[in-house]
Amino acid sequence: MKIYEQWLDVSNDLRKLKIEELRLRNKINATILEEKLEGSVTITKPNYKVTGTARLNRVLNAEILDAIWEDLTPDEQESVQFKPSLVLANYKQIELSGGKLMEAVTVKPGQASLKIERLGE
Repeated sequence: MKIYEQWLDVSNDLRKLKIEELRLRNKINATILEEKLEGSVTITKPNYKVTGTARLNRVLNAEILDAIWEDLTPDEQESVQFKPSLVLANYKQIELSGGKLMEAVTVKPGQASLKIERLGE
């Protein structure tokens, strides 16, 4: 089927392009950001304005947070946002039978995934 072959070719090209884009991005950012750990740096070159942004990801350890919560200052406690999220396996059971919780849940379609493998190779 031609469409399957086209998809496989484009998917492979995209994977290669993503790898190359990341390699180039890292090379450019290495020169722009140097030792900057977080924040943006903008440089201007002839015909180009280039902005690199260094990022740090911060993740809370829920177990440690729970153990030290009472010892935190009010300012420290206000730095933590408790964000509700669904336990999907449990919610799917409620969704089948209905319940009050369903009033608070918005369901919308996501992007479908696709996997195609060549057979016999």
